[in-house]
Amino acid sequence: MNYEFFIERRLLKIGNHLFTRRNKNLKSFDITTSQSEALLFFHQNSDSIVLDFAKHMMISHQAARNIVKRLKDKGLVKLKDWLN
Repeated sequence: MNYEFFIERRLLKIGNHLFTRRNKNLKSFDITTSQSEALLFFHQNSDSIVLDFAKHMMISHQAARNIVKRLKDKGLVKLKDWLN
């Protein structure tokens, strides 16, 4: 077996395990791991926009918008009108 492939597979398994465990821990707060990452990001970077969060998480702009929309719907974030 290719050693690099083995290491990559183990890292993916560990990452998936941590992600699943974190989601279980956050379930009582009714948020997901991605949503908790967004809350932390915007808390630490209050002048950032959704596109900054998308780049930080290395996800699409649309995925980031959906995460932020769910947080807004839950009343956990307020969106600023950046035109004003």
